[in-house]
Amino acid sequence: MDILLVDDAESVRNNISRLIRSAVSTANITEACDFAEAVKQLKKRPFNIVLFDIKLPDGSGFDLVSKIPGNFPSPEILFFSNFAGEKFRQKAMDLGARGFFDKTSEIDELISAIRSLA
Repeated sequence: MDILLVDDAESVRNNISRLIRSAVSTANITEACDFAEAVKQLKKRPFNIVLFDIKLPDGSGFDLVSKIPGNFPSPEILFFSNFAGEKFRQKAMDLGARGFFDKTSEIDELISAIRSLA
């Protein structure tokens, strides 16, 4: 299970990676700290799951959806953010996301969603 995890906070990436690995033993996690690195990783190879934060220093996680190459199988798209208002959730769903999770209160649900997709 190849997962691309995109968040600008190293501590968040470390914690989420640790939780995913403890829940999904087959998880192979690639991390990106910003929009540019995420685009670079998306061009390199396909991922089963992409997990995007919305706010990145150099762009938006929403805009990353359009950067997923069409020549690879489509990954499952998940968003997680501190900006968890209804308009953000709706935009994520409109972009084809399988889920949207609040970083501060829905981490267990996020991990459960990843486990169910594994």
